[in-house]
Amino acid sequence: MSSSTPAPVDRRTLLGGFLLSMLATPLAVEAQPAGKVARIGYISNAPSTPLTESFWRAFVGGLREQGWTEHQNLVIERRYAELRERKRPARS
Repeated sequence: MSSSTPAPVDRRTLLGGFLLSMLATPLAVEAQPAGKVARIGYISNAPSTPLTESFWRAFVGGLREQGWTEHQNLVIERRYAELRERKRPARS
């Protein structure tokens, strides 16, 4: 009758397997470099209106025709500085 217990692994085999797996890990884990992502910053001192939005859609459409797609290879950040009246110091 044969016993069902596995044969013990000798120390050299165990250490050799461990070292080989440690050396191969960095090769398997290395990621592909990310493609270049362009950034556009848009700052306006006018509030966002339907007219400015139509210009904006035309601008983004033109970029799309050139192969630029937002959230894929292009990041666009828009900021509007709403015009506000400046408070002037009261003169007495």
